[in-house]
Amino acid sequence: MVHLLAALSWEPQIKGALYVAIAVAVLCGSVQLLLSTNLGARMGFQAAAAGLFGFLTLIGTLWWVYAIGPKGTAPSWQTQEVLAGDAVEGIDVGPAFPAGWKALEAEDPDVADAAPVVGEALTGGEEGGGVFSTASDYVVSRAYETGGGTYGPLGLDFRPFDLFHEARYLVVEVAPVPPEPAEEAAAGDQAAGVEAAADQASPDEASPDQAPAAGDQAAPADQAGGGDQAPADQAAGGEAAGGEELADSYAVVMVRDLGSVRLNPAVFTIVSFLLFGLFTRRLHLRDRRAMAAAAEAARAEAEREPAGAGA
Repeated sequence: MVHLLAALSWEPQIKGALYVAIAVAVLCGSVQLLLSTNLGARMGFQAAAAGLFGFLTLIGTLWWVYAIGPKGTAPSWQTQEVLAGDAVEGIDVGPAFPAGWKALEAEDPDVADAAPVVGEALTGGEEGGGVFSTASDYVVSRAYETGGGTYGPLGLDFRPFDLFHEARYLVVEVAPVPPEPAEEAAAGDQAAGVEAAADQASPDEASPDQAPAAGDQAAPADQAGGGDQAPADQAAGGEAAGGEELADSYAVVMVRDLGSVRLNPAVFTIVSFLLFGLFTRRLHLRDRRAMAAAAEAARAEAEREPAGAGA
């Protein structure tokens, strides 16, 4: 018992589950108990269940219409392919690219929504191994989209009959960030080294014995400039994360997955409605049997009365 109480105080999810279970047992159970004492156990349960699933059907309908409650999978962009170089020759989805596509700005909300997908496709996500090491190694140059329209059966392309969707595609082109020229990087490092050496040994404060030679003074500058020379040359070479040479541009082709936001509310509503219909049907059949039995009893009583009067 002590361990049970300790588990309840340590794990808040268990408390939440117990709260829901107790609330359902008290509220629904009290109604079912009251109906059972007045209508009988079987009929009381059926009446309580019919009321419960009728209420759940109304709740589920609101969830279904407004896409709230227990939602399904949210819409998202799915990567189809990553093209290197000129994307005009490699894109084979939708109309002719880019003539039949709509141009988008880099700040467009759709482009911003697809930015994480583009980053994962180009960098490889957490596993790595992509074209770029990080998302800061490239910039979005342009974007295009096409499709996404709706249509209905028999040419009824208007609401509420436009239930079908055309495939929607988005192409985001990126370009590698231009590396800093090696000569400018080396000159900047050398100037920084000279300034650091001048600060350490000022002519006014240094004694003749401690004054460094001209060759010794230039050494820190050369050393500071040469320390970052190799990375600068490597960055200027434009190599990908895997060691291959970077292309001038890359294009990420994506298709819109509409998801299933209303799937869970729809299943919940349909199941609740079927159970509501089942219990109300059983109550209806019980009423019909009761009315048939009452009519038979009244007919038998009517047949006995003339016989008794004639005797």
